[in-house]
Amino acid sequence: GDPELAAQLMGKVKTAELMQDLNDAAEYLNFQDYVKKNRIAVLGFSMGGSHGLSFACARRQLRAAVVFYGHVPTEKLSTLRCPVLYHQAEKDEAVTQQEVDHLVRALTASKVTCEIHKYPGTAHSFFNDTRPDVYKEEAAAEAWARTLAFLDKYILADHPGVRPLPDSQRVR
Repeated sequence: GDPELAAQLMGKVKTAELMQDLNDAAEYLNFQDYVKKNRIAVLGFSMGGSHGLSFACARRQLRAAVVFYGHVPTEKLSTLRCPVLYHQAEKDEAVTQQEVDHLVRALTASKVTCEIHKYPGTAHSFFNDTRPDVYKEEAAAEAWARTLAFLDKYILADHPGVRPLPDSQRVR
């Protein structure tokens, strides 16, 4: 839990390579006997949540996206098709309320399921138990329970809400 080191490492991430790695991982999972084809979700925290949401915008056959206090790729939201669960810190100094509001407006306009949960008294990284300065055990437990229920609903159960696009528009 060293925020300064994390910031240094985040600056070195090559987004295009990361998106390709995520796509490769999803494709790998699709060919495993224990995975039903295209019953894949993305889940991420903070920067991982931001990249996960961007990946969900690019890989249209995802079944769900779960984001813990990640930035919202506002310019890409029109391509997002899978249900989104967004966990928002009430006192987030990194992600603005305007970003979250934009997410809600864009997904509502596109008729994409979007659940937003704001956790009272929490700051960015409230789920990170290696950061005692921000960790909130009760909020983290509630967020995790909601995450499991959301994934159960959209991954384990049949769900007609995912709108697949033609092969020509899918990430390869």
